[in-house]
Amino acid sequence: MKDPAGRKAVSRIIIFAVLVVFFTGILIRFGVGLYNDSDQYITMHVRREPVYPVFLYLIRSLFGERWMTAAGVIQTIIVIFASYRFVEYVSDVAGLKTVGSSMVCFFVLLPYMVTPFVSTMHVNLSVGIMSESIAMPLFLGFFIELHRMLNRRRVGDAISSLLLAVIISLTRSNLIILLVAWLIVALAVYVPGKKLFGILLIIVAFIGSFTVRDVATKSYNLRFNDRYVGNEFTKQTALANIFYATDRAAGERIEDDELKGIFYVLYDQMDAYGYSYLYAGESAADRAVYLEDMHDRVKFDVIEYGLRDVVEATGIHDYIDYNIIAEEYCSQMIPVLFPACIGRWIPDMLIMGLRGLVRSVSVCTAAGYAIAAVLFVTAVCLMIILFREDKRSPGAMMIALSLLIILGNAFGTAMIIMCISRYMVYGFAVFYSSLLAGVAELYRRHRK
Repeated sequence: MKDPAGRKAVSRIIIFAVLVVFFTGILIRFGVGLYNDSDQYITMHVRREPVYPVFLYLIRSLFGERWMTAAGVIQTIIVIFASYRFVEYVSDVAGLKTVGSSMVCFFVLLPYMVTPFVSTMHVNLSVGIMSESIAMPLFLGFFIELHRMLNRRRVGDAISSLLLAVIISLTRSNLIILLVAWLIVALAVYVPGKKLFGILLIIVAFIGSFTVRDVATKSYNLRFNDRYVGNEFTKQTALANIFYATDRAAGERIEDDELKGIFYVLYDQMDAYGYSYLYAGESAADRAVYLEDMHDRVKFDVIEYGLRDVVEATGIHDYIDYNIIAEEYCSQMIPVLFPACIGRWIPDMLIMGLRGLVRSVSVCTAAGYAIAAVLFVTAVCLMIILFREDKRSPGAMMIALSLLIILGNAFGTAMIIMCISRYMVYGFAVFYSSLLAGVAELYRRHRK
């Protein structure tokens, strides 16, 4: 076929067909998966971000007893079209031909291929009853809109990318970093032109997005849990890493006798279980790796269950009520304990963030670290070369955005929870696709 447009059309049809066969095949072969967190989404749990539970609620309302099958079909349709749109966009921006577009398609599919085998729950991301099933496709859409905002500098792209960032952050709370990424990119667009009004609008929109998140979450809980409250578990999660890195002597810093007593009860329980850094090893790396195994145990076995016993001993048994009180206890302990353990907490966070970076593009083995280092250095060098040749280089912009998002996701997640692979998988397709786009752009320039 000599017609370039015809070849392109055939290539896109084949790629779309591959996506349809792959994701439909997963649905037919494995069906809709239920995992550890699935029940909380189904029951509209107070701890869950609202978008995915409401998504499931609407499907249950429409399809009744067949709702799980309908959810699997709808999620499959969403991921097919989002994946195709991403492949199409990257291919068009980078001027990729059939081979290049096929490689982008492969980058999109690989996380869905690998995750069922490497994750502890053997998750099928596209058909599982879990928020990643729609968060990942939305994430690809956000990347497109963010690149358009940086490339085209249009207000409409800024609005659409911000709306997507808010929706995604209400689907997966760790992806709140997308709001920060949006702020950085929006300022990069407006600050060089010194458009003061635009800069003020950006800051107001950024701050307002957190208000929208708060109101949306509380409204969701008011509707489905009869309380105008947020996700009452964030401070318990944040305290887990701090508690892990804390010594028992830090309890002396707590002035309130009741809170001090609670601290010692919880700490002694953690110590009895062997969950703290004291049992991890000598190096910060050993402690960080150990923390990945211990984080959930500290969070649930020590903090949540321990505080539940404390609160229920006062006669309060309502789940939401005792979680609100538990959150208050944690909010009082965090600023007191954190300064005492910051010397251990920071190395833990940095090394966990580094492991998150590696997991975004590779695996945490000796070879995986080496491969990730080469890839990131290559990406940075390629980005610099492209920007030096053209400050509006689309490929360089893609690389910059992918690095920004991966860094934010890895270290933002490391600050609160462990960087497990399921949280890091978002960056894979955008990183490798951006790297390919940069290489293709550089090749075209120097060939000419």
